[in-house]
Amino acid sequence: MSLREVKFDTDRDGLLSNFANRYEWIPHWGAEVTMAVEGLDIPIEDAYAHGGSGAVLSSLKEVGTYRAEAEAELKDLRIPIIPQNALIPVKFEAIHENPLVIGAMARHLLFRQSLSKDKWPQHPEPRFSRKVQPYNKRVSNLSRSRRVRLWHVAYNSETDREGYWLGAIMAINGNPKVMNALAQQREIEREQEEVRQQEPEQLSIDGIA
Repeated sequence: MSLREVKFDTDRDGLLSNFANRYEWIPHWGAEVTMAVEGLDIPIEDAYAHGGSGAVLSSLKEVGTYRAEAEAELKDLRIPIIPQNALIPVKFEAIHENPLVIGAMARHLLFRQSLSKDKWPQHPEPRFSRKVQPYNKRVSNLSRSRRVRLWHVAYNSETDREGYWLGAIMAINGNPKVMNALAQQREIEREQEEVRQQEPEQLSIDGIA
């Protein structure tokens, strides 16, 4: 089902329908919807105005989290793929039996439902696993053909999600405030490394004393 066909329980001033009209991937967070629709420039400007470089780095970390989540999901969803076999590129038994693949498909269904209702699950364990469990059962109850179709949809969704946030990160790297925040972070890391390198020498001197 295309996101344009999703019926939203609430639309947060048109934000969800705006997202559905622009994208075909499923987000995992309510804040991710907002950031994808509004773009990164406004959050970066707001973060810098209210919290300086540290707040900018926090916003960048949030975007990095979205991309990392998509990469983790793709790792599980790629299990059935056999790239060296051109005749049979997918191991269908893995779609039907591998618990990691089934779990990734279940999470896709959970987050699709979350998007339609704009009610997002808490991610910390074990609460999140309890939320996913009913969707694991739904995946297991699907016919084999529908399960393969769901795997394709979930795989394409996470591929597009990972690509979107990678592109967003690359695009925002030219923002002067981002560049300033990253330069300050590198300077902090350099100073911390200098301190770490000096600590063993200081300890040995103290030991002699």
